[in-house]
Amino acid sequence: MNNDFVPFRPKKLWWRRLRFALRYLKNRHGFKVHSPFIFRLITQVIEEKWDYYAYQDIQTCIWEMQDSESEITVCLDGGKRGKTVPVSVFMKRYDITPSHGELLFRLCNFFHPEHILQIGAGSGLATLYLSWYAPGLNMAVIDEVNSYCSELVEELLKKYHRSVPLSYEGEVCGMLPKALDRMDGLDMIYICRIQDRKSYQSVFEKCLPKCNEKTVLVIDGIQENEEMRTFWKNVCANPAVSVYIDLFSLGIAFFNPHLHKRGYQLFF
Repeated sequence: MNNDFVPFRPKKLWWRRLRFALRYLKNRHGFKVHSPFIFRLITQVIEEKWDYYAYQDIQTCIWEMQDSESEITVCLDGGKRGKTVPVSVFMKRYDITPSHGELLFRLCNFFHPEHILQIGAGSGLATLYLSWYAPGLNMAVIDEVNSYCSELVEELLKKYHRSVPLSYEGEVCGMLPKALDRMDGLDMIYICRIQDRKSYQSVFEKCLPKCNEKTVLVIDGIQENEEMRTFWKNVCANPAVSVYIDLFSLGIAFFNPHLHKRGYQLFF
């Protein structure tokens, strides 16, 4: 039996997508959404089609990264072994998709987070999308293996006068306290991939004390497997979470106590 764990890009579960497509379309374009906050979020951020200036800048960075000779480690068997592939191959097969990356940018551009935590680095592409909206951000990136093109991404961020995040390499639960100690709070949390799937809940609980009414939590791969679906259900059921949006492949949660607890579903 093949137990290979491929990070950063969930398999295309077409049968599940077809099964849930109609149900996930029910809140499209803000239909049947009575909350002004969620309506604005859906129509002005999630479904926004405007071609932001940043997209072309980031695309230029992508080309530079793909042209580089850097290589990235892909984790297999839950991190027990790995293989090394060129950055261009990694970005095509395993990294965040352009649509997801652009959504991260729009979320940051909308909420203006100053303290950003990213767990799971990939090639560094998600880091570019998260940090591109403004300079002077307090951002930390935690990655479990040497799969982060830190030097290349740092050069690109400096070239475009963007904030260079602090990088932590090691077991997530071990590195997380160090990263959190340097932050007064968490405005944006992006969880991409953790090798030990049992650590997701622990990471979420460790972040909770730093969350506030402005915090936005984005989780990638919430429908990837049964463990991720269970984790996402636990996040939604947590008393600290008020509103949550299921985009099928991404989950977004908010901690604003002034919002009535409710879930929304969109096929993104």
